[in-house]
Amino acid sequence: MCGLFSFLQPVAVFSTLAGAQQRGPSTPEERARALQTAKSLQSDPLAPNVQDDREWLLKWLIEVPDISVKMCTTFLGDLGDSKSGYPGAIIATLLASEAAFVIEHPEKAKDVDAVYFAGVDGALHSYEAIHSKDASVPFTAPG
Repeated sequence: MCGLFSFLQPVAVFSTLAGAQQRGPSTPEERARALQTAKSLQSDPLAPNVQDDREWLLKWLIEVPDISVKMCTTFLGDLGDSKSGYPGAIIATLLASEAAFVIEHPEKAKDVDAVYFAGVDGALHSYEAIHSKDASVPFTAPG
């Protein structure tokens, strides 16, 4: 089932606030930052310096009217214990990767399968990066 996890509940607060403050479309600078954030999350989602960008990106995705992504974590299987912080990092990478795809391929923004594929691909890169830093994270195929 596709939907939001509890870690995104604080983001819902941002959504309410953002709705009250209608803003214009994303700027070239914001899109560049989103692309860089997606790359950073894919290569090292646990880096201390990427946390602020991750939070910015989630808030930005809620606010901007021209970049739209959907979260479907079904493709990712069981992400494990939420106390580890890894599910949040992986899901944020999924969303960031979807956003990067929409920015880089605006003509395919409505192609749900392509957007989801880009998100899952990014999430897998982030999972691999997490596993390389924390060998206790299992690296097995879901099933």
